[in-house]
Amino acid sequence: MIFDYLRTTQALDSISIEDTGNTCINAINDEALEWFLIIETSNGWTRVTEFGPLKVDSNKLSTSFSYAFYERDFSERHINKTIDTFLNNPRRMITQVFETDKEIAKERFSYIKESL
Repeated sequence: MIFDYLRTTQALDSISIEDTGNTCINAINDEALEWFLIIETSNGWTRVTEFGPLKVDSNKLSTSFSYAFYERDFSERHINKTIDTFLNNPRRMITQVFETDKEIAKERFSYIKESL
């Protein structure tokens, strides 16, 4: 029996974000599920909103939908870690990532609130 060891992980893609303190990221996997991460910073405070998964091109929730919001003092290191954790969550298996307008994400979330 042969057992593999010394495994490595290699990124197959990347995204460049100019202003990490004010961004909205849309992440999608091959099962047509999407997540949103909204980061807004003003007056030394950062607000982070994360939600998903949603079905792409639909307002239907998946069976494991989650929503998180928090606010804290601005920290570039913390913001970078938040983005990295969001993108590299192994359960999501994200394959596509792009920046989008935060109003689009908020509109998608408003449909969810109305359906509850």
